[in-house]
Amino acid sequence: MGLGVEVDSFVQLEDNCTIKVEDLRSRYIHLRIGGSDTGLTLSLTEGALRKLAEKAAEALQPVEPT
Repeated sequence: MGLGVEVDSFVQLEDNCTIKVEDLRSRYIHLRIGGSDTGLTLSLTEGALRKLAEKAAEALQPVEPT
């Protein structure tokens, strides 16, 4: 049984968006998207980062010229 809380998020990234890898010396890879005060941090395991990279590459396939 859940805690009665559901969260859904939407983040829109533009071409000029800053994306940095932050080294917080943990087992997670931290991707900081946007500014330091107004951004979003994704904390991913290596496996999750690989899955994200695969899906990003998959999403780019229709965009690439054939």
